[in-house]
Amino acid sequence: MENLKEKYEAIQAGIYCNDWLVDGVLYHMAEFCRENGIAASFYFQKYDRGYISEEDISEIIYQLLAYGVRESLRCREEKRDSRSLFLQAEAVRNQLILNASFCSVKSIKKLKRDLKRSLSVKIVPYHGEIIVSEIKGEKKQISIQMQREKK
Repeated sequence: MENLKEKYEAIQAGIYCNDWLVDGVLYHMAEFCRENGIAASFYFQKYDRGYISEEDISEIIYQLLAYGVRESLRCREEKRDSRSLFLQAEAVRNQLILNASFCSVKSIKKLKRDLKRSLSVKIVPYHGEIIVSEIKGEKKQISIQMQREKK
């Protein structure tokens, strides 16, 4: 019974949303965060990408998380709070919304410019928008909103 439970937990550890490519990205990033002492939390219970291609959403998620990890590690070098990385994906009506938060010493303007530069090619076809705000101190929140249904 114990052996069966371990196997089940190993399988479940890599399943976040039942999109195999997205699950692979999330699993890889969760492992990387664990190895670097960053607590990663991913919530994909209401995830439905609609017509957004699996390759595009996987690339967007990967780029966003990789950026968040780099910023968190940079915060750690400067002795600031960098222990957590959060990502939530949720389908709301005709939109897919990605909400992320992590530590960054960059200004909101610089953060938004960096993210637009790396993600615009993937989010523009879905009428995407990036919103960056400050939560508290160096903690930043990023929201990416994209149309998941064709207009």
